[in-house]
Amino acid sequence: MQNEVGGVSVEKTRVEDGAVTGQGYENLVIQEGGAASREFLRVTFGKVDDEERRRVRQQLNEYCGLDTMGMVQISRELAKL
Repeated sequence: MQNEVGGVSVEKTRVEDGAVTGQGYENLVIQEGGAASREFLRVTFGKVDDEERRRVRQQLNEYCGLDTMGMVQISRELAKL
């Protein structure tokens, strides 16, 4: 999806929910960037016990790892052009 300044937002396209990585977000607890940002702020600055903090950070690692892998694969395909 094109944004107002002519760029393309990967978050908006969500990498076609797995078209690049072969894996979608549907099996993750955190499934989109806004939720990831909110959860990061909550466990970083909120009153959260250590177990909850560890649990959410693991969920963030899973979500961000999938996003990062998608970006790596997009970069590899773009390098072939």
